[in-house]
Amino acid sequence: MDIDNAPFRGAEALASGAVSRRRLASQYRRILPGVYLRATAALSPLRRARAVWLWSRGRAVLAGVSAAAVLGAQYLGDHTHACCIRATPHRLAPRYRWLHVHQDLLDAGDVRRVRGMAVTSPARTAFDVACRMPYPANVEVIDQIYQATTLTRRRLAEYVARHPGFPGITQAAAAVEASDEGAESVWETRARMAVVASGLPRPETQVYIYDADGRFLARVDMCWPQYRVIFEYDGDDPHSTTRQRDRDITRWNDLTDAGYAVIRVRAPHLQGTMPRVLGQLRAALRKAGADV
Repeated sequence: MDIDNAPFRGAEALASGAVSRRRLASQYRRILPGVYLRATAALSPLRRARAVWLWSRGRAVLAGVSAAAVLGAQYLGDHTHACCIRATPHRLAPRYRWLHVHQDLLDAGDVRRVRGMAVTSPARTAFDVACRMPYPANVEVIDQIYQATTLTRRRLAEYVARHPGFPGITQAAAAVEASDEGAESVWETRARMAVVASGLPRPETQVYIYDADGRFLARVDMCWPQYRVIFEYDGDDPHSTTRQRDRDITRWNDLTDAGYAVIRVRAPHLQGTMPRVLGQLRAALRKAGADV
């Protein structure tokens, strides 16, 4: 039993001798009834999901952002709630309001077992996220579910279409329309949504660029190929080497030489100076002939 890095049931840890009552009280915190975690351990989405599974004694199905975490979705750290589905209603004390318990009927195909826990399928997980999480956070999570699983936007749209009348279905349809299988990080999703929200045409994502001789130049985050305009999120990589940075410079120079206008954006721009960046992007598109 891993009591230092993962949630655990206190009664089971005491019974096995893995921890004493004094140590349990002084070094661990109760995060759900009967479930504990080391006091200094961060309560990540995956740990929250595991805690919910232990609390339910396997009687619940992890759903929403909790299922997304178990399925391998990344960039979920902004979300501090957990979600599960039970056959019967259940009330928790106010201190546990971060756990959202839903009472839904699930088809057999809606449930699978991952990491020893019952979770909703990728399609059902994205569907619940689309219906129950606010916009645009739901789009950010859906994009990451695409990346972590074999779910496609088309299959998700078909799943949504099969559930007319479900609470939040109108919001879900809009979220699916705004989602994109090409976003490899939450920051790319946010950059794309900022572009669309500004009234600019929706870009293609993860586009392969070749020069006039057919030589591969780069795969770029977002692009309007007909206008030869690229919009790229430049992530912060503390492990980037001088050689990698040199390759990046060569890559951007090659794209410019091939006639592409390249507008780059970083996280700080998304949090403060995005209007200026969007203005530069609009000017590049207009110069290339776009009616923007």
